[in-house]
Amino acid sequence: MPAVASSVVGNKNRKRKRCAERKEQTAAQQKKHCVKPGCNLSCKKKCITKISEEQRQQINSEFWSMSHYERRCFMLHATKRKMASRKTTTDSRRKHSYFYFLNGTDGMKAVCKTFFLTTLGFQKNNDTVLQNCLKSTALDSIKPGEDRRGKAPSSTKIDRSVLTEHIENKGYYGVQGHSRSSRSAPIESPYATSY
Repeated sequence: MPAVASSVVGNKNRKRKRCAERKEQTAAQQKKHCVKPGCNLSCKKKCITKISEEQRQQINSEFWSMSHYERRCFMLHATKRKMASRKTTTDSRRKHSYFYFLNGTDGMKAVCKTFFLTTLGFQKNNDTVLQNCLKSTALDSIKPGEDRRGKAPSSTKIDRSVLTEHIENKGYYGVQGHSRSSRSAPIESPYATSY
């Protein structure tokens, strides 16, 4: 078999292997982030009556089949955020009010935060993913903030422009190096006397 044909076959095998690995990762994520028990019957929004368990399963499976960026977009568009209109105390740090929505049989339905998180497969008391998505996005933006993982500048990188500017200003380019050959000739001292 020619070398070109074998490399094409090798590339196809690698692509199949990567595709299978992605499917395994997606299946593992769906298993890890399965639908968790939602809010109880005493919920003010009555979320259990609005969205059935089958719909929750469908939302969850579609959510975890998305890419990371698509999941962030989904969370951004399924959440409404506005400036806090009322504060219970004078020294409150709360700046925004959040409203959560999920797709029901007849359109978008308002649900509580617990129901929203557990439908997507997160723990009801851990909203870190949601907060990271919302806080990195401006209020009027329709696109989630850029994911900055791996984008930090190197801490060991040296700014070479400062060094070159210093060398050019001091005129170090014309300085002779110090080598043994330049010192081989005897230097006469003005203090030396001949006997």
